[in-house]
Amino acid sequence: MYLNHWIGGIAANIIFTRIGLGGTVYSEMAAVAFALLIAAILFLCIDRVVRRHRDEYFTVARGKAVAVCGFVLFTIGLFGGLLITRIG
Repeated sequence: MYLNHWIGGIAANIIFTRIGLGGTVYSEMAAVAFALLIAAILFLCIDRVVRRHRDEYFTVARGKAVAVCGFVLFTIGLFGGLLITRIG
């Protein structure tokens, strides 16, 4: 549920606001219930499959390549942001 908690909150907010109960304790309880339900569905549909095939998807070489790309992109963003704030 660590990355998808917001989906239940948005869904509950939309639904309960339309029926006049937005921001109530019922809306908050529904947000938690929706978040747990959505997280369970996503786990069954995505995470379980990825875990089953993890060794096929990931290798040490791919991991190192992705790490290098991440550091390069971070560095570009850092210096680009500093450059933009100094010029602008």
